[in-house]
Amino acid sequence: MFLLSVIPFLSTAQMHYAGSLDSSFGMNGYSINANIGSNGLLVLANDMLLMTGDGIGGGPSLSRFLKNGTLDQSFGINGVDNIKVTVRAPSYAACILVQSDGKILLGGAGYDTAASSSHPNGTANDFLTLRLLPDGSLDTTFNHTGIVVTDFYYGQDNITGLALQPDGKIIASGTVGSSGIGLIRYNTTGSVDTTFCNCSTGEVIAHLPNTTGIFGNAMVLQSDGKIVVGGSADNGGNHQYLLLRYTTDGTLDTSYGTSGVVRTDINGDYDEIDAMQLLPDGKILAAGTSSLPNTGLDFALVKYTTTGSVDSSFGVHGSVTTDVDNIKTDVATSIALEPDGRIVLAGRSFGNGFYEQAIVRYTATGKVDSTFGNYGIVHNQVGTQNSLKAVQIQSNGKIIVAGSMQNTTSTGYALLARYQAENNTGLTRITNTGTNDFEMYPNPVTNDFFITNASYKSTATIVVTDMLGKVVLVTAHDFGKSPKTSVDVSNYASGTYNVQITSLSGDGTQVFKIIKN
Repeated sequence: MFLLSVIPFLSTAQMHYAGSLDSSFGMNGYSINANIGSNGLLVLANDMLLMTGDGIGGGPSLSRFLKNGTLDQSFGINGVDNIKVTVRAPSYAACILVQSDGKILLGGAGYDTAASSSHPNGTANDFLTLRLLPDGSLDTTFNHTGIVVTDFYYGQDNITGLALQPDGKIIASGTVGSSGIGLIRYNTTGSVDTTFCNCSTGEVIAHLPNTTGIFGNAMVLQSDGKIVVGGSADNGGNHQYLLLRYTTDGTLDTSYGTSGVVRTDINGDYDEIDAMQLLPDGKILAAGTSSLPNTGLDFALVKYTTTGSVDSSFGVHGSVTTDVDNIKTDVATSIALEPDGRIVLAGRSFGNGFYEQAIVRYTATGKVDSTFGNYGIVHNQVGTQNSLKAVQIQSNGKIIVAGSMQNTTSTGYALLARYQAENNTGLTRITNTGTNDFEMYPNPVTNDFFITNASYKSTATIVVTDMLGKVVLVTAHDFGKSPKTSVDVSNYASGTYNVQITSLSGDGTQVFKIIKN
């Protein structure tokens, strides 16, 4: 082998890697904004973004961004609509949907200051649903005000799931009080659909025997109209994954799990669903957190069949858990599905004394996708105390995340970021007609990796770069003299590197991604 001092054909100007920030979005991959919330995120058909959460003035906020991460100045006031909700203030929104006519639905909770039998001192939340016109103004054809409030009379009632039926009716689910799951359906005008559950109130409230409480954190609507709510069941300190499936009339579906109920104990201590994804074949991915007894939390992902059983072909016996930052405080709050079936979870982890953004990508079969980030994992930080609450995929495949951050004086900001989904080195792949491509092994690597090609009979350069594009090694090997060469990386820092092999005879370039343990 010999060392090359100059490689004139190497250019990293167009290089980016799966899991790296997209510098063309916002400012260096981030859009940071004050005075707006960031609980829910939706990518529109034109790749513009809607983000909702806490606002100023007592009501939720709704912000619209152009696809490049800048606020859409034609929406609201400079891109932000702080919604006035005088009947329940302060209030927030956590869920967001858009109807086929462009009207926007928000779901969350409103603070009830009025006394009632369930909260005589007033201090409680009620289900809050809003419908807005495409310009962000309240739709007065929806309950005359654009606002619907539902009190389940259990104290703290919060919408955590929102779905739109094909007929335009709206289903809302969430936690009611400290121990129940609530479900309700609204007509297109905002009135409660009392045909749902065949009860005068139209309210479905679930409690389970032998539990301290159950909590509803997510919902999906199946193509057959059945409703699946996910969350957790507290069995006196031991929390389990919990799924409830309802028929179209709001009764528990006895063909699902055990009388409509599925409980899954992943690791024997604390397991909770925070997000769900309905797959094209009707199966369900449930994302959240899991911990072993006396340990911290890890990302968790479980796949269920259409009957509610755990799909044993996924991950390890149907589930996968991931330790993001080795400090055992990893919480997955959201999930998105890429077009090829790969699965993206986003949330937070604890590292370097602060909470960080945490993103993990899995293959469709439940294995950590080593082509993404650092062996499938990205944890990043801007300012301090980062936490991601939503993830979506744009039409170009790039990954959008929304959440919150703080500056050094603990002032809170909404965080929006975009990450690359694929590698792009701007280089071509070797295509030697009638010959085999290069092979490289092992990966991950601890000391040496090997490059082989028995049929290529010329010299090729080998360039190793880190994930910032910094060149850490330039060398070359004559594969005509020896079909195999080795590269010593024992002194490299742990992380992800790209290995670029370029033919000096002009046949092209091939790039590998390696993980250094």
